[in-house]
Amino acid sequence: QLERLGIRCKFADTSISIDRATILLKQSYSLNWTPEDVAAVCAAHDVVPVSPEPNSIVYLSRQGVKSELRTSRSYDSEQTARIVKEMGGHVIETASTDFDGYTRCASKADIVIADHGAAILNIVQWRPRVVIEIFAENWWDPIFTQLGVTLGVEDHVTIRGDGPSEDALREKLTYHVD
Repeated sequence: QLERLGIRCKFADTSISIDRATILLKQSYSLNWTPEDVAAVCAAHDVVPVSPEPNSIVYLSRQGVKSELRTSRSYDSEQTARIVKEMGGHVIETASTDFDGYTRCASKADIVIADHGAAILNIVQWRPRVVIEIFAENWWDPIFTQLGVTLGVEDHVTIRGDGPSEDALREKLTYHVD
């Protein structure tokens, strides 16, 4: 996403020497999304949020994504994808989707079911009514809940993905979608 803003970046997994760098300072802690922050992100990316089709469902699957935090997910994203498809929803493989791909999904994102991770930030451009966030017992952060409050998400639900059976997960998802 930085490239869209004209910012070159390089990720390093070994030591490197840096002669000159630009440091992007955070204006606030990540949990403190204000309406002004959302407006600035939308303006920087030329995003005009659209109203989604009522009751449309997307699932942001992190299947195959390596965690930036080196935590392992012990729940089955494929299982969740099967359930979402049964419900008539669309599965988005976050590992292979770019910014424009997320933008095209905006009209299908009234209900967002998502594995906890950075792709949930797309709610800035989507405007869902419901967010169902699936997390692992060993990691969860409230950033997306707070962002949802700022955006006016009516219902933000968190579900532990590494506990319930497929039938129990189906029951929980169905309950919150209905």
